[in-house]
Amino acid sequence: MKKVKKDTIDINRLPKKPTWYLRPIIVVGAFFATLFSKIKVNKVNCENLKWPYILICSHAAFLDFIMNAKMTFPHHTSYICSIEEFVGREWLLRGIGAFPKRKYTKDIRVVKNSLHVLKKQKNTLSIYAEARYSPSGTNERIDGAMGKLAKTAKVPVVMMITHGNFLHQPQWDQKHPRNLKYEIDFKCIATQEEVETLSAEEIQQRIVDNFVYDDYKWQYENKIKVKSKYRANNIHNLLYKCPHCGKDYAMDSKHTHLWCKECGAKYEMDVYGRLHCLTGEGKFEHVPDWYRWEREEVRKEVENGTYRFEDTVRIEKLSVSSKGFIPLGHVKFVQDIDGIHLHGTLDNGEEFHFDNDPINTPSIHIDYNFKKRGVLKRGQTLDIDTLNDTWYIYPQTENRVVTKIHLATEALYDRAERELKK
Repeated sequence: MKKVKKDTIDINRLPKKPTWYLRPIIVVGAFFATLFSKIKVNKVNCENLKWPYILICSHAAFLDFIMNAKMTFPHHTSYICSIEEFVGREWLLRGIGAFPKRKYTKDIRVVKNSLHVLKKQKNTLSIYAEARYSPSGTNERIDGAMGKLAKTAKVPVVMMITHGNFLHQPQWDQKHPRNLKYEIDFKCIATQEEVETLSAEEIQQRIVDNFVYDDYKWQYENKIKVKSKYRANNIHNLLYKCPHCGKDYAMDSKHTHLWCKECGAKYEMDVYGRLHCLTGEGKFEHVPDWYRWEREEVRKEVENGTYRFEDTVRIEKLSVSSKGFIPLGHVKFVQDIDGIHLHGTLDNGEEFHFDNDPINTPSIHIDYNFKKRGVLKRGQTLDIDTLNDTWYIYPQTENRVVTKIHLATEALYDRAERELKK
């Protein structure tokens, strides 16, 4: 009888131990991938560190996984992975000891699988707590339950922050990688003895206090030159709002320059990642400062009740079999104070309606060039996840809105959480 291939990844299935024959492939691959790279490693409080532990990692580029393999050699850790990364390849997901999760969902199955890895398999669990590549080279918000996980598992907590990965290949311009050195901070922030005595809240606070990084600050302080002529190329996708005239989506960029199409303000990025205004007094020299200012501007709109974004979007559904991404059609997308709303008629004639309360979405995953599947093949997208479905949303009229949608999603969640506590 012919075996019928299943159409979904079984999220309820317990994770396997990493397959023995994949370990040397990963290790050898990591060796050659970083053979000509200069990597400085700073190990702190790791003298008596014993396997297993929870390894919380920064996430800026694919190189993070390679650095992980180098730092944990000769062992091989298990991973919590986003479900779309292994479309049609569940055998590989299971083979590397990973188990799937849909982004920014509160799924008790993830806790069950994590404890199975840590307590039953006695294997280290790697967690990329931001659940996405950092868009700005700085830390994004992280899950608030990792302290509880560590307390329940009774294992040490280790932090791995990698500097340089973001600068090598920024999220907003992955087409032009840059050559530079890297630095890894590998620090045990809570020993097993401390985990047993500290409360879950105290462990979580240590995680939050230590999960801080800024690649642009690290670059400037260490005088690391990025000589690529593309060092500011496409950065307008991140720095979308002009700090001079206040216009949204007016910024544009190419090579080393960034400018406003509305008021003409123009900046140049130097080899150390600093911004210099060429048309008068500058507002920002440090890229993350500009990004934080945009975050606060969006928060103001949310708090005063004026925030709203509306567009026609193309929608695809993720099928985690070999089918991959299934086009559904075009619908109306609205994000306002009440959350995200998707309504319209799909290509097959069915009505599609989805309303997502802000309290259900602490953050949202965005991508500036997702498999070149977006409008004009530039691929800007955001994905919305529930426990059972993932939809990919491609704005059709304005192609640099996803950063603001991401910032608004977090501000809306904070507002909803505050109201709920009242």
